Amino acid sequence: MKGEFKIEPKWKRSSEEVWTDRFEQLTSAAVSQVDEKGRDSRRVRLPDFRGYALYYAAAAVIIMLLIPLMYTKNISASRGEHLSYVLPDGSQVTINAESKLSFKPLVWFISRGVKMDGEVLFEVKKGSGFTVKSSNGNVRVLGTTFNVISRDSRFEVACIEGRVEVSTKAGEVERQKVVISSGEGVELKEREGLMNISQEKVVSSISWRGGNFYFTSVSLQVVVDEIARQYNVEIELADMEEMIYTGNFSGQTSLEEVLDIVSIPFSLKIEKTEKGYILYR
Repeated sequence: MKGEFKIEPKWKRSSEEVWTDRFEQLTSAAVSQVDEKGRDSRRVRLPDFRGYALYYAAAAVIIMLLIPLMYTKNISASRGEHLSYVLPDGSQVTINAESKLSFKPLVWFISRGVKMDGEVLFEVKKGSGFTVKSSNGNVRVLGTTFNVISRDSRFEVACIEGRVEVSTKAGEVERQKVVISSGEGVELKEREGLMNISQEKVVSSISWRGGNFYFTSVSLQVVVDEIARQYNVEIELADMEEMIYTGNFSGQTSLEEVLDIVSIPFSLKIEKTEKGYILYR
């Protein structure tokens, strides 16, 4: 028929358009399902850190509480200096020149103990055990007065009052133990171990606190080193055979006079250098 035409509904679409829309719907649904499953899967796999956080917080608190307990108080006397110090329990220490002492004040009343190097005079208040540790040996007491020397390989303990237990060390292992009473003392010999010292030497062992220094049958090098510490000066003892010295000097005496006192018995000459003094023959 001429001029014939069809009127199609406005909503009618081609088969291609219908299939395109259907494909998009199916694809979108599939993606949504995958996303939902993925989210569920991720929720299952994520670890719960809340429990760990509690552990970490508790550990941090413990560490913060322990750090102050590890605090160490260090006290040292320089050359030409003596120091007196009162420990937390009232015990008193007098530290000789070029010597040092350390202790932990926050645990003091749980464990009374110090570490030292050099020479220290202890006047210990009665109470629980009191331990002195050094590189050469240890001393244990309850309440007493005693003097300890621990310099290089030299180790000497003199008991002025009460009783003390002295032990030597091989590394961190205690090797030999002796107990000494008032008026007794011991010194460490390289081959013999701990040996008794004379009562005269015990009495004179604390004379340094009053500025007087006594030596009985000791190496001249030991004497020269002590003079150097007390007068804060460098003194070299020229290479020579071992010389044994017995004598004394006062810290009130001039350095030049003290050098004369120790040099004359051995006919030593004294020469002043840029760094200090040298003694030689």
